[in-house]
Amino acid sequence: MKKKRTEAYFKLLSLVLLTACQTAEPPSPEQPASSEATETTVPADDTGPAIAPRGWTPPPPTQIPPDPSDTLAWTDYYASRIGFQKTFFMQSCGDEGMEPFEVKRLVYSDTAFDLNNIDERLEGKLMFGWEPINYDIDLDWVDRNVTGVQWFEVSANNDPTTGKSNGEAKRIDLNALLEVEAWTFTDTGARDAKEIFFTDINFDGYLDLKMVEVIGKLAWYIYFPWDPAARTFVMDSSLAGISNYLFYDCKNGLLHDYLGGTGGGTSWHSYAFNPYNHTFDPKVYYTAYVKNTNPGSEAEFYWEQEYSKIVVPAHKPGERPPVMPKPESMTLLRRDSLDYE
Repeated sequence: MKKKRTEAYFKLLSLVLLTACQTAEPPSPEQPASSEATETTVPADDTGPAIAPRGWTPPPPTQIPPDPSDTLAWTDYYASRIGFQKTFFMQSCGDEGMEPFEVKRLVYSDTAFDLNNIDERLEGKLMFGWEPINYDIDLDWVDRNVTGVQWFEVSANNDPTTGKSNGEAKRIDLNALLEVEAWTFTDTGARDAKEIFFTDINFDGYLDLKMVEVIGKLAWYIYFPWDPAARTFVMDSSLAGISNYLFYDCKNGLLHDYLGGTGGGTSWHSYAFNPYNHTFDPKVYYTAYVKNTNPGSEAEFYWEQEYSKIVVPAHKPGERPPVMPKPESMTLLRRDSLDYE
């Protein structure tokens, strides 16, 4: 009798609790249900990196480079110490990392841009020429309606002082420059658009034209800087094959350009920014790789780091200076062998 009474009591208690759960009002949105809910449901305050303002230029460096006669200090100053965990374009600029100001557009076969609508300091109309890519071997790509960007030009503008045309439009042939052409999928389901970007690569206040050049393990870009005197984008061979891992160090006034690498190492070029002509002067080639004391054996590994001074060709008078001059040769200054950890 006592056992039946106990079972009936627990059945009644269960019914009361179930009814209460079904009829209880949900917590107000203004009032969390519990402290645990507050801790687990509040989203993390992660808004991403700051974006540099349009027309941003680097502040003067706060550090002075060592004398080149002090090889250890000089190479330490100029060599890249940036790892992939730091993905911001600009480091230590206002005590925070920033990404560059960038405008993205999609180019179709009939697209033309009024440059003044993109940046008030630019002028003219940017137009592209398109032709189908003829793949004689892989016809599947042709069947997918792949189109190609063949050239671009900025229409001739009238001189603001004379009112006369400044000449023919300057056309740049992209056939030999781009290996990735119209590759962006849009709502048509076909590869029918090309991403282009406008960003200030040389910190002169003008937005430059940026395109994907080739894609492998990384995306590599080509930049066409805006020439204020010619009032058009110009070809600069030093700005071809630039990785998307560019880092500007405000503290030392250095630009570090990632050259590539593997899981066992990496290589960089380091440049000092020249604020007078808005170019980057090459300083150091830095490379670090894991090596084996006796390849093929189970001997210990070690890190080998090399620091080389970059020598560039003499600039020809009367020509537009390259923004990021490529090395003509390099002189090894220092090699370190470190324990592998």
